[in-house]
Amino acid sequence: MFIDVPYVYKQDYLPTKRHKIPRYRILESEIRVEIPEIKEGEKFPTAFVVHDYFSVYDGNTWDEYLKNRTENDHSGDYRMMDIEIRTYNGKLYQARRFNYGSAIGTGFCPVEDVVTDMRRFAKNAVSNDFRMPEYSEREQFSEKSIALLDDRENRISCIRKKADDFLIFNGKIWEECSEPMYVVMTFGLGHNHGGTGMFIEYDYNSNISAKNYFNALQRIEAIAYANMIAEKRGDTNDIGKFGKTEDITVLMPEMVSRNPIKDHPNCGDPFLEKLESIIEGSDDVLTAGIGVMAAAFLSLR
Repeated sequence: MFIDVPYVYKQDYLPTKRHKIPRYRILESEIRVEIPEIKEGEKFPTAFVVHDYFSVYDGNTWDEYLKNRTENDHSGDYRMMDIEIRTYNGKLYQARRFNYGSAIGTGFCPVEDVVTDMRRFAKNAVSNDFRMPEYSEREQFSEKSIALLDDRENRISCIRKKADDFLIFNGKIWEECSEPMYVVMTFGLGHNHGGTGMFIEYDYNSNISAKNYFNALQRIEAIAYANMIAEKRGDTNDIGKFGKTEDITVLMPEMVSRNPIKDHPNCGDPFLEKLESIIEGSDDVLTAGIGVMAAAFLSLR
């Protein structure tokens, strides 16, 4: 499928050969990009099925989706859904669904949406890059002007790279995604204030240590680690609950490539880890709170 995408780019120039300070002008152009379509008979197997909780709206069209997103209910129905992740040429893809913020629809976006998305990207990707010159631009580009460098090729490269994120399969848009994995996170002061949780994530967080991440084949290890952390923090309400809801079904083990210790080294916020050690060493919420405030005060000094 080919799409004509309008875009803009910046060109530096000198109004005349007498000028020394470059001005710039914004030019418009158009490029044709291709969104690959998986032909009949080509393999597009399911590598993972992610079972997770989402805010969900029912509907298979935009009209149904918007109708179900009532004026007084913007949160949707929070429930378990299965998200299929397929693979093509070594990459992973999810079907694009209708969405409203963090809430998703049960229906899939039509192919026409990829046209809108590409054109919006070509426009928005550059909107913050151009700022008005600090001088009065009274001189206009003319036949006496001297064209200098422009960023046209860079803009074209960005648009083509964005197009590579999409596939079309059975009339649906599929968008490249990252490999799913488990992460263990903590909240609050421990002792059932806040709590300990195990979640499914697709990207690393620089504030979270690599030891808190587990690839899709390490579900048992992730559950054991979550229970250990909950016990250390005194989150007794959370012990034993992990792994009963969120789950990643691995249908193609060869597509599991995450290695948190190697992929995410030297990460984790030292101060946050210090606070966690204070919480784990406390006997109750009050003691934990006092310790955390003392550590914060000392860090400010």
